[in-house]
Amino acid sequence: MDKQSSLAERQPGNAQGFVAFISHARADQKRAQEIAASLEERGLKCWIAPRDVRPGQSYGDEIIRGIEKSRCFILVLSKASNESPFVAREVERAVSKRKSVFPIRVEDVEPSSALELFVSSTQWIDAFSGDGSEIDRLAHLLAGEEGHGGVPADSAPRPAPPARSRGWIRPALLGIAVLLGGLIGAFLWDTYRKTPESQPPPASAPLASELKPAQAPQPASAAAPPAPGSAPAEQRLVTPTAAPSDLPPPHAPNEDCSRSGDTTLCTSSALAPAQGNTYGPRNLVDGDDKTAWVEGSNGQGLGEFVVLEFDAPRTVRGLTIRNGYDKSADLFAKNSRVKDVELRFSSGASVAATLSDQPGPQHLALSQPIEAKWVELVIRSVYPGSKYADTAINEISVDTE
Repeated sequence: MDKQSSLAERQPGNAQGFVAFISHARADQKRAQEIAASLEERGLKCWIAPRDVRPGQSYGDEIIRGIEKSRCFILVLSKASNESPFVAREVERAVSKRKSVFPIRVEDVEPSSALELFVSSTQWIDAFSGDGSEIDRLAHLLAGEEGHGGVPADSAPRPAPPARSRGWIRPALLGIAVLLGGLIGAFLWDTYRKTPESQPPPASAPLASELKPAQAPQPASAAAPPAPGSAPAEQRLVTPTAAPSDLPPPHAPNEDCSRSGDTTLCTSSALAPAQGNTYGPRNLVDGDDKTAWVEGSNGQGLGEFVVLEFDAPRTVRGLTIRNGYDKSADLFAKNSRVKDVELRFSSGASVAATLSDQPGPQHLALSQPIEAKWVELVIRSVYPGSKYADTAINEISVDTE
């Protein structure tokens, strides 16, 4: 099960150029769709998620392709987009690709510090007055970028307030800073999850674990599956203390997502399908011991992660994990298995645990429940496979009240 190449680009015969990529937070989806519809009524084709994400494709890959295939980049600026790390990464990627960025404010807000570097020197359009003229101004700008004509002087968008740019930096140096910032930002995000040490836990949420496995870890070749009907091996983890928070769920450029009931599962990557087998996040909750999620990174998947995001907050008491590719004893040994993991919660709390190198379910019980909107499992170390570097997890379930 060697690493597969990434999903193929669209074939030249199916390639379709777009005038603009519309970046928006989930809370602004309706407003972004209205902007897209208005522009397309004027003959300006837009790329917008989730409409233009092809079924069955990696969501992260589709976002990157959408940016690359679009001439310009429209940022729907609001309080929600200011707080969205995913929007910030889309802007970084657009700047690194030298796309023209057009912020359109749907709320009376200033750009956050994460966005300021990229949009503080550009003009933006206010779209919260409701007179409809902002779409005409934006359309003129986009048409000018496409070479369809200039922008009338009386339709130019409002410039950024002087307080945001006065005395900040000379225009030439600002242009260089924007370009370098985009390139560095894109590079750091691509490598962020691959380096386990790249994001140490905050001092307010120290890692702590009190591990009491039912049996000592054994090499895969000697491991025997638990007897039918036996309870899963359990580790009791000391629930960490952390200041109450409501963090947004993490995302990755190559993430793959799936829905199961009222839960959205996203993995930072997934091995490409091969020989009729798929290795995406859906396998983590299908109840089938013959399927598994297999990460798609180059190497053993250190820093790769799984996120379970709930439609409504839940009281989490623990997780049950079936480690490795448990389809057979042979595949379990040949593929890498997870050893050390870090569990992170939307509250800001995090805790470390060590999984046993054996097939069958293992339960990670929290000493005190945690109220959370999402749970993330990050791979910190693995038990190396005898033949493949790929790291696999068979099943994950969350124990909630």
